[in-house]
Amino acid sequence: MNRDVAALVGASVLSGAGSLPLHLAPLIITVLVVDGRASVADAGWIATAVLLGQFVMALVLPLFDVRVIARGPAIAVALVLLAGLGVSGLDGMAGLLTGWFIVGICCGGLQYLGTITAATHSRPAFAFPIRLGVVLCLAGVAAGALQWTAGLASYGQMLAVLLVVFSLVLLVGVALHRPIEPPRRIQEKDARAGALKYAALAIVFVLFVGQSGLLAYAVQGATSRGIVLSDASWALALMKITAGVCLLMLARKGLQNRENPRFLELGLLLAISDFIVATSAGPVLFFVGLLGLEIGFNLLSARLQAKVADIAPYFGGQWLVATMLLGAASGPALHGLAIRFEADNAFMVFAMASAMIPAALIAAGRKVTA
Repeated sequence: MNRDVAALVGASVLSGAGSLPLHLAPLIITVLVVDGRASVADAGWIATAVLLGQFVMALVLPLFDVRVIARGPAIAVALVLLAGLGVSGLDGMAGLLTGWFIVGICCGGLQYLGTITAATHSRPAFAFPIRLGVVLCLAGVAAGALQWTAGLASYGQMLAVLLVVFSLVLLVGVALHRPIEPPRRIQEKDARAGALKYAALAIVFVLFVGQSGLLAYAVQGATSRGIVLSDASWALALMKITAGVCLLMLARKGLQNRENPRFLELGLLLAISDFIVATSAGPVLFFVGLLGLEIGFNLLSARLQAKVADIAPYFGGQWLVATMLLGAASGPALHGLAIRFEADNAFMVFAMASAMIPAALIAAGRKVTA
């Protein structure tokens, strides 16, 4: 394994650890509600606290022009992350919000590391699916571990399992981490991108608001429609692993077409899957919808991120994380407000519309990247 690939793998594992709270948010929210630790509407703020913490770090790092996170700082971030999980076990919403905010800060640093490594890779259309594939596989394994170990029985048991999972993943990620300084030549491409790079980031933001908001309440909504929690959690685990394997296979076979990333087709798949997830009342259909959502969202997201990196590699690498996290932080809270005001269907329509917006980037992007 050459140094370029090794750096991508190590950064992807650390990025996977940083993404676990977002991917496990539907289960965390559901367990908090079932365990009586938070109301249905308030539980969404846990995910928002995590993502706001991630956003703070994702904003600070590019502002200070951080290009590389060495192994020493990565170890420190990992230790603080585990401490934040412990704080979230304190009684009351204050402990929950504070602990998950600390976790979010650490996760933001790890996601920044993974994203800038992929964006400045010599082949971003290969690197982003690899990164997301590793993230999804780790998230699927973590969700399965929660079910297999009875980690969904209470928040305390969930927290114990998460501490073990995070410790193992962070240990592997730090061991594989090979920081590489991004080449300076990519800044020239950034300068040619002009206003298009900002429009591309705006599209990323809207997509993440819609999809993260719908997915955050997916399991809770399914249980309210009569689907058993254990069935919903297994569906969540299996669809993440399946989607992760699909991304890794596509990256390995080189099926990421730079000129035709198929935003329209993937957007349609994602919009239909959003509708199924939000309305299905049976476990089989719910799983099919979740699988379509996860594959569609992550393929679309991977190709959209690669497109942004293709337009402006250095700028995209630094600001993609902040953009995605701001959108993902807004989504669960907005969906929670929609539930409070009985406008759940309106949010579903918004999520479906957000899946179609990336197709608008293609024509403009070709003019810059040709």
